[in-house]
Amino acid sequence: MKAKTTWAGHKMKFQSESRGHISWMDSQAPFGEDTAATPKEYVLQGLCGCTGMDVVALLRKYKQDFSGVSVEATTDLTKEAHPHIFTDIHLVYEIQGNSVDHEKAKEAVYLSKTKFCGVSAILSKSSKITYEIRLNDEVIERHVD
Repeated sequence: MKAKTTWAGHKMKFQSESRGHISWMDSQAPFGEDTAATPKEYVLQGLCGCTGMDVVALLRKYKQDFSGVSVEATTDLTKEAHPHIFTDIHLVYEIQGNSVDHEKAKEAVYLSKTKFCGVSAILSKSSKITYEIRLNDEVIERHVD
């Protein structure tokens, strides 16, 4: 795995490239112009994408008829001296599908968190990760311990 990030020559704007895929990063004012996500926001997006892909793959493996999966992450930053890192991270899994088995949805999230999601494994070394699972807008499980 490889990535290269290059300053774009203006304020805090950077272009990053991995395997030919380009993304932009920026900082909020006053240092940047807020034209793209910040590096820490990309880390949260990476967590959501990693665990979301696991859940989709597992629901497919379990032959569940789902129509949507989304993952939202929220966190705060520590207030102490630099570097400011994530405090507790809370994930909300939204799964849509009329015939999705509750236990299969719970198992998919659990296996992602404990076995498959490398981003979760990395972040859990410095931040507590809690989650809840919503199936068709109904909370079916909460882990906030």
